[in-house]
Amino acid sequence: MKKVLYSLLLGIGGVALLATLLLTIYFTSTGGIGLPVRFELPPGYKGWLVLKSDDPACKPYQQQGMWLTVQVGNDGSACVSDHRDPKWHFTHFVYLHPDGSTTKVQEVRGERAHYSSAKEILDGVTYYYSRSDDVVDAYFVGSEAELKQSPSPFRR
Repeated sequence: MKKVLYSLLLGIGGVALLATLLLTIYFTSTGGIGLPVRFELPPGYKGWLVLKSDDPACKPYQQQGMWLTVQVGNDGSACVSDHRDPKWHFTHFVYLHPDGSTTKVQEVRGERAHYSSAKEILDGVTYYYSRSDDVVDAYFVGSEAELKQSPSPFRR
């Protein structure tokens, strides 16, 4: 019985050690783990949320405890003057109500994208993309069906 228990514990320990090693390699190769980011949205907002980093006209991240917070405008846009941190971040999305209370946003779909400077003409419509050094974080707040009907936020 002791031998079986010892083998079982050794196996669990081995799996835990391997998982820790793999996570360490992953986070080291991606630059590490950054502080968690909390996006504060207007109550009931649905649509694209676009965060632009490294914009000197914007304020830096606000830090509240361990959280870096970003206030999102009524149109879904947000910006910070801080450089884009390449580290992995836990992201949390809340509706910020006028009384200061928050409600968790239930449906968020995200992507991180690096857009090069380009001008594209399709069907007589000109689409402009951001500067080549812009890194934009984009998230969609809403259902999968709403996402499919929403135009890309990167085309103007």
